[in-house]
Amino acid sequence: MVKSVRFLVCMVALFGTAGLLSAQVPQSFAYQAVVRNEANKLIRNASVSVQISILKDSEEGEAVYTEKKSVLTNDNGLFSFIVGESTPITGVDWGNGKFYLKSEVDIDNDGTFDRTSTQQLISVPYSLYAEHSSNGLKAILSRDNSGDCDNLTQIKNIAPPTEKNDAVTKGYLDDLVQEFINKNMGCKTAAVSIASLDATEKDCGQRLTVKLASSSGTVTYKWYKDGVAISGETEPKLDATVSGKYTVEVTATCDKATPQTATAKKDADVTAKGPALAVNISQTGGTMSGSTITLEKGKSLTLKANPTTSATTSFQWSGGSSSTEQSISVSPTSDATYTVTVTATDENYCVTTESATVNVKVETPCPTPTISSYNAGCGYGAEYVCFNNKASGGTVTAGASNTITVKAPTSYNCSGCEYKYEIWAATTATGTFNNSVALPSGKQESAWSSSQTTYTITFSPTVAGSSYYYIVKYSIRNSCGNVATGQKSGYKSITK
Repeated sequence: MVKSVRFLVCMVALFGTAGLLSAQVPQSFAYQAVVRNEANKLIRNASVSVQISILKDSEEGEAVYTEKKSVLTNDNGLFSFIVGESTPITGVDWGNGKFYLKSEVDIDNDGTFDRTSTQQLISVPYSLYAEHSSNGLKAILSRDNSGDCDNLTQIKNIAPPTEKNDAVTKGYLDDLVQEFINKNMGCKTAAVSIASLDATEKDCGQRLTVKLASSSGTVTYKWYKDGVAISGETEPKLDATVSGKYTVEVTATCDKATPQTATAKKDADVTAKGPALAVNISQTGGTMSGSTITLEKGKSLTLKANPTTSATTSFQWSGGSSSTEQSISVSPTSDATYTVTVTATDENYCVTTESATVNVKVETPCPTPTISSYNAGCGYGAEYVCFNNKASGGTVTAGASNTITVKAPTSYNCSGCEYKYEIWAATTATGTFNNSVALPSGKQESAWSSSQTTYTITFSPTVAGSSYYYIVKYSIRNSCGNVATGQKSGYKSITK
């Protein structure tokens, strides 16, 4: 059912004359209306949507102009604005036929204009008629009069009018119109204040409705969820179907020579009615710690989204993949981030979305070094140590200070490695001395070093005629911390 509304149009003729004496005719006129609901109650201090149409020839005629506007009613249910301010009225031949003004109001701001009023424009806005009539003022002033005093192209230096039929200049009329706008239609200073942001239960969430306490200027709306702007939402109402923090930003603008703006914001926390949902990501391949996966370069990795919900789910990966599958297989060559967004939809078509993210750290594999040959010490027989620094193998003397020196292995696949040596020496052998001999107590060892290619220890045997046994353990460590070890052993007779 189309509901009734009472409209009052005022000052159309005055506002329309703003360009009577100018070649530049403003394509607009003023409009006011009072809004009542179906119970004939005034719609006070409310934001409503208005649609104005100019119809040709009849109340059901063709719309030759249409404009939509969001306005605010005052304490008396009255709103005012300039028809043609946002979209100039062009292309209307005011001198040809009848014209009707159709007004429609949407008090719920839901896109349904269910309150209408149509009335004939008895007096066409004069400046607009002048713009399009062949006999209008614009046509007269555009003639080439070539000094003809009977057809002056401009009238200047006219004193302010004192009698009813006095002529006026454009400047005088412009000032008069601007004074009317400032007092009745427009704003001197942009201002806006939000009275409340009301939430009502609706479908899968809540409907948020802005109620303004006051405003001055043209009002626009912008909505945010969790600090991120919501594309396309510019109405004073918003249906929030996903849980989060919603913010409305209301801006009032005064369209003056120097535009002024004022902004107000208000927040509301919304708990949606969507299904319960939790999401995590599991992996096959690599090593996971928390939300970070370490993967060897050149290897593949499978990531799987694991939603916990009873609702129907869909998947969307982002970051290193754009797949819509539950599982993805990836082979990143450098560090990467993968995020899956899961959407759960229940039988009532209510929706919940949740996301999970993993970071993949790609590492180049580090080899383990190996020792392939050893230094033969002083070069004497099968000995791998040098006693008392003697080239011929040396001797060990009882009751004296003796030394054992070892050298780094001669061949190993490690560049820039560190060395470490461990030497066990005793007068009693432990087991069979070979590369797997059990090591006795009493070892001496060096620290890790990249420059120490030899290592020497000192010992003082006391019994002559016996043998002095030694075991050497060689260690090599690369920059990854991987270690290679080798072991050599032997003995030396003790002399006096």
